[in-house]
Amino acid sequence: MRKSGINSKTPDEIVLGAGTVFKNLRYVYEKVETEEGGSAPKGALQVVEDGVTETADTIQLHKLTPDVSFIALAKDYTPAAGDYVMGDWDDSEENVLGATSGGNKLSISSELMDVEVDGATVKVTGLTHKIGETGSLETNLVQHSVESLKRAIVGKEVDSLIKGYTQVQTKPLIELSDYLDNIAYVGTKTNGDEIIIIMENAICTSGYEIEGKNKEAANVILNHLPACEKDLYAFLAGLSGLDKNEIASLPMNTFLEMVIDVLRKEEFRDFIKVVSRLRK
Repeated sequence: MRKSGINSKTPDEIVLGAGTVFKNLRYVYEKVETEEGGSAPKGALQVVEDGVTETADTIQLHKLTPDVSFIALAKDYTPAAGDYVMGDWDDSEENVLGATSGGNKLSISSELMDVEVDGATVKVTGLTHKIGETGSLETNLVQHSVESLKRAIVGKEVDSLIKGYTQVQTKPLIELSDYLDNIAYVGTKTNGDEIIIIMENAICTSGYEIEGKNKEAANVILNHLPACEKDLYAFLAGLSGLDKNEIASLPMNTFLEMVIDVLRKEEFRDFIKVVSRLRK
């Protein structure tokens, strides 16, 4: 009897990394011209009428225009039988939801109902029915834009009361425009194959939450100050041009602001990671 589920396919079928989250992801077909001599370009599919049996090199006409959000045609292209087409995912920057941190969690589950039967003390095979399903994708966006804020709070841009700022306010009602055509998770297995999961008509239900980490890291430093104050004073003195005694005599709010300013510097990103480990 096997003592583990590891098998010959295991090394190739592990999902690596956090994956990428897209909004309004589409697989776009475009027409390609035949090469000299009338041969089809490598990888092209010939469009055939619906009902014609497909081969590895053909595609039925209706599959280019299905009623789904993730299939699209190139601009100004109307497909016809006999055309040669090629398709590819539009993974351009505007379709990326944004940079995330801490991974992404995808959940898809069925809503089941068990029919109760008198006399049955356990669930009976065949009496469980599917009555619905739910899907969700949890992400932690570290990239914040006006667009992501509007979707998170179901908001809209309004005429700003302050010049130079964009003002967003919540809306009392959800409109169709608040839904994304789809949201997609794209992961990669160890063998290079992609896993693409698409959920149509998606809307944000978690609201907007932002947590600043620099202050947290600064608090960690303050909590450990007795153990490292001499080194920290010398470190800040070397950066600021003040001597160690002047650093030590700074008011606490000024000292804290100095620490936060250091943590915000790009060149101290690795330092922040090391400090963060003190919390574990």
